[in-house]
Amino acid sequence: MPTTKEFPFHVPRHSPPPGDLGATLSTAELASRWKCSPGYLANARSAGTSIPYLKLFSGGRVVYRMDDVLAAEAAALVLPARTAA
Repeated sequence: MPTTKEFPFHVPRHSPPPGDLGATLSTAELASRWKCSPGYLANARSAGTSIPYLKLFSGGRVVYRMDDVLAAEAAALVLPARTAA
């Protein structure tokens, strides 16, 4: 789990597409997937360093679109450096 205040990777922000939201994850589900606390995700949202999220029902429920989660995970991928043989 990252110890800095900034989110460990940057995902470009974009507006949600019109129509169906598609698959979403709750804060608890994303915390479980990323093995971090729900509070860490809440702090990232508060600091403005979170991946994009939706506030539903007058801010009473926060969900993350699976497309944004997958984009964040892809952006965090580190490939090993190739060494000369």
